[in-house]
Amino acid sequence: VYLDTNGNGEIDLGDQLQYNFVVVNNGNTTITDVVINDPLLGGIVGVIDALTPSDTGNIIAIYNLTQADIDVGNVTNTATSIGNDPFDNDVSDTDTVVFMIDEMPSLTLVKDAQIIDVNGNNLIEAGDEIAYTFTVTNTGNVNLFDITIADDLVAVDGGPINLLVGEIDDITFTAVYNLTIEDLQAGMVENTATATGQDANSNIVSDVSD
Repeated sequence: VYLDTNGNGEIDLGDQLQYNFVVVNNGNTTITDVVINDPLLGGIVGVIDALTPSDTGNIIAIYNLTQADIDVGNVTNTATSIGNDPFDNDVSDTDTVVFMIDEMPSLTLVKDAQIIDVNGNNLIEAGDEIAYTFTVTNTGNVNLFDITIADDLVAVDGGPINLLVGEIDDITFTAVYNLTIEDLQAGMVENTATATGQDANSNIVSDVSD
């Protein structure tokens, strides 16, 4: 059972899985000392003293989702129950549950521009510069890798970078543009940048700046 512990409606770090282990004695003799072992949950999660024929025992255990689980996109969990029959023979069974996780890779790119008065004459003119800075934020639920920025007007310095979930980078990527006479005559400089990266499964994610 998935538990949205922070109540944000998304599967993310800190959420939990509640596992319910149901052991049924479907034989005709009593089984004792039934041990439920789950390596994902650290080993033995519970012991049932005895199960008579047709009897059922339940154990509940909690697992905290990791970022690695979310990046992979699933949690595969195998548990084993082992007990003893009246002749001290082992009786066992194994079951596997796969919990699928919806990956939601997402990033945002915000670009900022600042005029640099190269000659310090307090006039905007040809030869002055526009210094661009780029802020990239990982807004999804998986880590992102090899993020680069391409701009249709300037060559962007910096990167590629990796961003953890929720991480923001506003210092790596920079660019400088030299103003021209044509820019001054047009009265503006307009351009667009695109940030592109990928998740752990090589799915491409991108965003276009304003």
